[in-house]
Amino acid sequence: MTGPSSELRSLVSGLNRRADIRYYLTAGTGEFWRPSWAFTTPKGDGPDRSAVASILDCAGERAAFADQEVQAIESWIAAPGSAQKRLVLETIGAPSQDDLAFWQACRLRLRSTRATMLVLRHDPGPAQGGQAQPQAKEILLGLLLSGGYAWAREFDRWAALRRWDASVIEACTSTRDTTSGRLCTYAGLREKAQAWHVFEASAPATVEELARMVVATQADPLLASAALVSDVCLALAALSPLACAEAAAHPRGIARYGRQLFHRGRHDRWKRIEKATAATCFLAAVLVNRKRITPATATAILNLTEHLGVDADVRSLFAYTLGQRLAKDDHEDDWTASIRCFDYVHACHRAHPHDYVGLDATRHAAAYNGAALAHLRLGDHAGSIEAELAALDALAEPGVLETGLYEQQVLVLANLGRVYGQTGQTQQALDCYRLSWRIAAEDDSLGGLAHAGAGLVRLLVEAGEFGEAERVTADLLRSYDSAEGPGRHIERAVVGSCWVLADRSLSAGDVRSAAEWYAEAVHRMTPGRPKVIESIIQNLGRHAEAGPVMEVLETALAEHRATAADLESLRGLLEEREADD
Repeated sequence: MTGPSSELRSLVSGLNRRADIRYYLTAGTGEFWRPSWAFTTPKGDGPDRSAVASILDCAGERAAFADQEVQAIESWIAAPGSAQKRLVLETIGAPSQDDLAFWQACRLRLRSTRATMLVLRHDPGPAQGGQAQPQAKEILLGLLLSGGYAWAREFDRWAALRRWDASVIEACTSTRDTTSGRLCTYAGLREKAQAWHVFEASAPATVEELARMVVATQADPLLASAALVSDVCLALAALSPLACAEAAAHPRGIARYGRQLFHRGRHDRWKRIEKATAATCFLAAVLVNRKRITPATATAILNLTEHLGVDADVRSLFAYTLGQRLAKDDHEDDWTASIRCFDYVHACHRAHPHDYVGLDATRHAAAYNGAALAHLRLGDHAGSIEAELAALDALAEPGVLETGLYEQQVLVLANLGRVYGQTGQTQQALDCYRLSWRIAAEDDSLGGLAHAGAGLVRLLVEAGEFGEAERVTADLLRSYDSAEGPGRHIERAVVGSCWVLADRSLSAGDVRSAAEWYAEAVHRMTPGRPKVIESIIQNLGRHAEAGPVMEVLETALAEHRATAADLESLRGLLEEREADD
């Protein structure tokens, strides 16, 4: 739904008074953008991680925070209550790609009539006349630097500090009452556009002054705003897993933040920040921003960390990240360099072992597992097997698995089974997969069951062990159905196992069994893929034996078509954004 800002403000005000509404707002500009999924995230949430780890894993943390919010929405929809619930997403201007992905994930979870979704987008409105007065410029600049909105407790502090006139505030802002409290945002799209012009036209000293105020008063300031602050301690305090996750869609902004942190620390002659801290943050930010890492770049980064006297744990983290990036690249030299990076990880932990049981073991195992991939891509199957066996040996040290590393053991065993399978050693592969399946079942790990089960079912079907393949899949389905909010990667493993059995049954002429397995797969597929179901119906339609299942598939097809149409409408919002830009 689109409309003038004044009308949408009134509509949102009425909706937010209802208890069955879950509301999100996005109003950012460029790098000063707070993703929709971060709207209700409690500030300061996230794992307790070092600054370097937060930067290096910003993309992973972004996915984790977004998934966490989607699962919260699922739980909210499933909670008891007779009233139909509505998800309200307000956007002042077109959404970002990150917002769109989150909104699509939300739409995919609305599988019942218990909830609906309403997207509200502000129309541009009439052109702005004249220049904004100085106080209005400050207000708009403050909102821009805070990501498009600020909670009332923060905004009120700004107003008091800057002595903003109430009539000026009323003219260029609007408020929203939400379950998390009252917030202030732009009066409309016109004011949002004007804020960017103010930012571009303002003197650097003015921008820095406002940025310092915003960063100092917000519980979760944006890294893009922290990069503008001359106070290196204040800028460093803004660094957190959540802040890095919010900035992950703008790696250049993260790189700018790291560069500024280093330059300002050097300008202060390292009196307020350690040189190693600033340098490693800068290197991590550069690494995140680089689309491709060459072997020479990897060597240079590790040499720099040694020259700076960086802690062995941090050097190990850099080496592991570099090894992962190189192992997934497309050049043979990269894969060879990747193995050297993983060897560097081992060297760090052997030279500086930890007292905590399991910490060194899990990192050794992860490095061996990464090296196994590099060996595999080099065509060195023997080296890959040797590396996976070394990973298992690391995890087999006394007391290690009991620290919560059974799922890592399952992962390594399944990977080893995959390598054995590729070399034609079917029995060894089956032994690995069966053991990984049994460990995952004993640990009650759905993630482990999904990882082990997908490969085990495929290999069992290839080996002609159809009965065992069906029993494994049935157990996997029961675990999946009883779980709360399983992730998409688990869904893919579950659906894939059903698909393998359906294809096998169809090729064997058992149409009824194939139809039933296809139905099991479709029942657990996230809606939005009508072409997949259309192809199933087309394949089964020629066989009368599939009759009882066809009605189920037709019903699912209608749901998938409706969802696909909604997803296309959401994508249209992004196309409008590109046209506006």
